[in-house]
Amino acid sequence: MVYAGFDIVPRLSRDGKDKQDWEKFLNIVQEVYEDDPRVEVKANWIEFNVGEYALLPLEGHRFLRFSANIADSTADSTGAGKYIEIVGRIAKMVFGPRIHDWHEVSDGFGHYGWDVVNDNATEMYREFGKPNSQDATSNSNSLPEATSRTQQPCYTIQNIAGKGQALIARIDIAKGTRIVREKPLLIVHPGPPQRLELELTLKLKLHPKEQEKQFRSLHNCFAGEHPLTEIVITNGQSCGRPSNNLAVCATISRVNHSCLPNSVSDWNNDLEVQSLNAIKDIKAGEEITISYLPENVPRILRQIALKKCWAFDCQCDACSLPPQQLILSDHRRKLISALEPMLEGIRCIIDPVGYLKDIRYTLQLLDEEYNDMTHPSAINAYRNAYFLCVFHGDQARASAFAMRAYECMEICLGRDNLCAQHIKCLAEDPESLGPEDSVSNLWESRDKTPPSGLSQEEFEKWLWKHASQ
Repeated sequence: MVYAGFDIVPRLSRDGKDKQDWEKFLNIVQEVYEDDPRVEVKANWIEFNVGEYALLPLEGHRFLRFSANIADSTADSTGAGKYIEIVGRIAKMVFGPRIHDWHEVSDGFGHYGWDVVNDNATEMYREFGKPNSQDATSNSNSLPEATSRTQQPCYTIQNIAGKGQALIARIDIAKGTRIVREKPLLIVHPGPPQRLELELTLKLKLHPKEQEKQFRSLHNCFAGEHPLTEIVITNGQSCGRPSNNLAVCATISRVNHSCLPNSVSDWNNDLEVQSLNAIKDIKAGEEITISYLPENVPRILRQIALKKCWAFDCQCDACSLPPQQLILSDHRRKLISALEPMLEGIRCIIDPVGYLKDIRYTLQLLDEEYNDMTHPSAINAYRNAYFLCVFHGDQARASAFAMRAYECMEICLGRDNLCAQHIKCLAEDPESLGPEDSVSNLWESRDKTPPSGLSQEEFEKWLWKHASQ
């Protein structure tokens, strides 16, 4: 057995900021693990069914250590090490240097001795009773999906003429809804087709027959000499940087393309799951779509890429616009794409006003082109505005822009995304940013939090004040 975990030093007090921070920490944990069957919210603690000390008491002053055995067969099946890592990262977001990571092999057993930890746990169990840890050894490939109140998926899979299988909304789906979240059938590292075909053949033999059947039933738009590899190329979705891996999923891989999508697919590298999130309201009976391409390119380039890579001619609403409207759409997308490199590098320091004006213009273009959609590009725009205000000493506007970024991330990526939770913490505690985070005092203000009581128009005027100079 090998234990790992983290301690909090010094331990939390019962009241004041410690109590508020512990409540914030627990809220984030619950949002990240909202759909995880191994994580249960009990009357007195949050219980992780992965180890004896994997408990988070609802009262922070009772907490000393979060830990588990990460090196036996049960730990392999429950993913105990991953829970330790992610909960520890969340704790560091909230408590910073008070969190002491440790690993039995490299660091010993943390700040507190096991006798102190055991006495603390015994006192808590004496008052509340011992937790009923479950033997959570399931290694299911399916996680709970976004459902309606009746616990049915909010979509159906249907055949559409000329498209094959597609996801269709069974009920009205509100913007920000998690449509489905699933572990992939396979995660594949690209390579030469002949070698990859052999690797996939061997991998599938190790999978349950049902999963192999699901994989083989996915569309292949090439029909060449390497059918398994071609299924991956047709259906695989990026696992994000720095990895070049592709995730192939039973459900999300069936979602069709649109250049005006109503949802976005996102790989959560921490939880190792693929999610499909609605980025605009979707009516019952409407097809659920994502974009296979970077969207901010003109129609002709999109058509060429889609034909070459997926062998179809796109006839979505964006590609079927009347000629004059199509010219305007292409122009907006070209402008958005041209502005992206201008929001990188040190320009935010040497030309802050121009930089902020370009951020605002980008957001206006996104709003004009994508209407009521929360486009993923807005995340970077608001995040850039946040860093810009931090660099120049404006904590109040930094907080407001951070919250805008979080709101976009919550819709596009989900509340279980740790980057989203991190920027939410920054938005809610702007005073955590000290003078050392600034490079100038150009926009420094006595106000540390955004103003309240303003109308929407007044707030927008306040928010973008520096872009009006």
